[in-house]
Amino acid sequence: MSWQPTSSIAPLAPSDFPAYFSALWSTAQGEPTNPFRWQVDLVEAAHRERRWPDLIDLPTGTGKTSVIDIAVFLLALGADETPSNQWHPRRIAMVVDRRVIVDQAADRARAIADKLATAEGGVLRTVADRLRSLAVQPDGSVPEVPLGYAVLRGGIIRDESWAHRPDVPAVLASTVDQVGSRLLFRGYGVSRGMRPIHAGLLSQDILYLLDEVHLARPYADTLEAVTKYRRIGSRVHELPDRWQLVQLSATVDTSVDWAFPGQVLDPGSHPVLERRLTASKPAVLEGVKTVADPARAQQQLAAVCARRAYELVAAGAQTVAVIVNRVATAGYVYAALAADRKQAEADRELITGRMRGVDRDRVLAKIMPRVAMGRTRNASDRPLILVSTQSIEAGADFDLDAIVTECASLDALRQRFGRVDRDGRLGETGGLCQSVILASVRDVDSGAPDPVYGEALRHTWSWLNGLPEVDFGIQRLPVPSPDQLKALLPPVRFAPHLL
Repeated sequence: MSWQPTSSIAPLAPSDFPAYFSALWSTAQGEPTNPFRWQVDLVEAAHRERRWPDLIDLPTGTGKTSVIDIAVFLLALGADETPSNQWHPRRIAMVVDRRVIVDQAADRARAIADKLATAEGGVLRTVADRLRSLAVQPDGSVPEVPLGYAVLRGGIIRDESWAHRPDVPAVLASTVDQVGSRLLFRGYGVSRGMRPIHAGLLSQDILYLLDEVHLARPYADTLEAVTKYRRIGSRVHELPDRWQLVQLSATVDTSVDWAFPGQVLDPGSHPVLERRLTASKPAVLEGVKTVADPARAQQQLAAVCARRAYELVAAGAQTVAVIVNRVATAGYVYAALAADRKQAEADRELITGRMRGVDRDRVLAKIMPRVAMGRTRNASDRPLILVSTQSIEAGADFDLDAIVTECASLDALRQRFGRVDRDGRLGETGGLCQSVILASVRDVDSGAPDPVYGEALRHTWSWLNGLPEVDFGIQRLPVPSPDQLKALLPPVRFAPHLL
């Protein structure tokens, strides 16, 4: 449907956000999907302050990916201001260092763009018209679509459409290396002549939503350095300062100027949010005796992982993930599951970061209907055991019945348990199984730092053993003291100084 320019743009106010959100995500039966209270509050606060918070501190399962919806709405909200007064950046980059999450963010951006492009009336048409108005050409022509989108990650055909029309609002879903290399004039697969173009587009008129910051601390440091130096340049050259960096993290950084929401979420504000925040995710700890030889020790740990996964299936769990810290261990677990298949009938799949993109996409396409949040669980469903490394621990919209996980730092474990009963429905129906956390006794007793998590793995194991019960439910896990927390988090890697 073509868009016809009008002499005035239909009004839009922050109070229209619930209707916009509901129109985007209403069910196929027409049932409205109301936003959470924090989503409404963020729209109002950002519009009032004319900027985004420096940090959005939300636990897993509370809908952080909806910041894409909010960013598109805020951009449309200010579309009728003069160009010099518009504060919201035209390009929205959702960046996370996990390809699985990038693809899920891209799917959300694609759904928003498609619904805006086909909107025939109501608040979606208003948002679409206002976005189109940002790209009106001097001759009055407008782009065919109100919102562009692109996926920037390895293993797929490059999509540079977002760079061909920099005037069109766009959502970019990207891994750290793709936008990071372009920002620093070294884009993967980008010709030498186009490198300055990509660097310019990713350093002007752009909002960075950096998710799972603990996975990309050096990149966050680099963006903070760029923020400092580009603002000096903006003042000198009198350029509009439409650049923002927003960190999305469940670990509060007290050094930021503005952290949102700034308080514990109120479960009573929304029935779905209450179900997710109060869900129980119990787990048991088990030390595994292993030999000194590293390869043999991994095989011994993998055998226990496989056995515990089959025990969970026998106890009634239909979707179980085995999450380990190394690719080699994941391979051993997968092989052990094949060797012990007589214990229980279950399908098995493997996902690691070293897989070819086409192979990972094939596995995800096969399993997503069986693990996606919001699906209908049936007692007749065939059980599935998914073996993975850290590839699925952060942000992936999986809703598993239980996990068997190798011990890691506390933040990594919290992310992994964020995939367990993600929607909180199993606890309501009584179908919850007790997850398992495993650790090599030799490793945690030796005092030697772990190659991945340093001293944090051993300290986390000790801290968990000191709890009366282990429950990784969002509002059930005790909060460590600040001094304790430092020991439970992995060593921080800093980026080189950017001059």
